[in-house]
Amino acid sequence: MSNPQDKYYFLFGETVSKEYYSDDFDKIIKLIETGDYDWHIYCYDESCDGPSDLLSEGDGWGGFAQITEEEYNQLLKLKTDENKNESPDKLD
Repeated sequence: MSNPQDKYYFLFGETVSKEYYSDDFDKIIKLIETGDYDWHIYCYDESCDGPSDLLSEGDGWGGFAQITEEEYNQLLKLKTDENKNESPDKLD
């Protein structure tokens, strides 16, 4: 079983990752909700993921920020809600 400290949370995307460092997480939420910015989140779990998994997830996003578990969970909910609003043929 993995230890919670073995998990690291990441936000990918050029604009949203830069904004993360402005210390205004609410602004990031607002940016994401506009739908104008591409973004991705990833939970890196050392017990089952390797460095190449993290590199692969971040490839091509133009920036990243390491975020907290709480922030990850908020963004995961947004991502889930966003996917519910997509038509089935547009989902990954």
